[in-house]
Amino acid sequence: YGAGYYEMLAREISADLQRIANVIQPGHHAALMSKGISYGVLARNSDGKWDTSAVTGLPPQATATTGNNAPTLIVQPWHQAGAVISLRQFTNNAFLQHHGMEPEERVGLGVDLDGDGFVNELTRADITAATLFQAAMAVPGRVIPKDAELRGAILNGERLFSAIGCSTCHIPALPLTNWI
Repeated sequence: YGAGYYEMLAREISADLQRIANVIQPGHHAALMSKGISYGVLARNSDGKWDTSAVTGLPPQATATTGNNAPTLIVQPWHQAGAVISLRQFTNNAFLQHHGMEPEERVGLGVDLDGDGFVNELTRADITAATLFQAAMAVPGRVIPKDAELRGAILNGERLFSAIGCSTCHIPALPLTNWI
């Protein structure tokens, strides 16, 4: 549901975090913040090496750094551990892992890795079609009932959700800057 939106959101957040990192000079630090979400603090030591020890909410591969090379800070929105960067990669993995179907772009052309007698089980075109289908699905939304009592209960619940601090982590709205 809204998979294309989630991937675009992850790309925008990644770009925001990278813009922040690009201006951090040696011996300085900056808060990593995008769309109201804090990802902690990124620092550079006086020798120019990056310190990601105070960065939060990103997978290890996004905060890894060697020498003076900056971390990628790429938000990976797919899977429980945020280990997959794109909907296409997610689709390839899901077909292989959950359906036992081998995408040719993952296992190679003419390869029967699972020994079932079939090669090229999913072509690049098949993966493209499945990826586009998921990307084009509607963004999750909600329907506010016409019943005044139910509508009031929803609005009261939203106020309470915010008042007790839940909206600090569960951000109520994450709008895209660019839908293209």
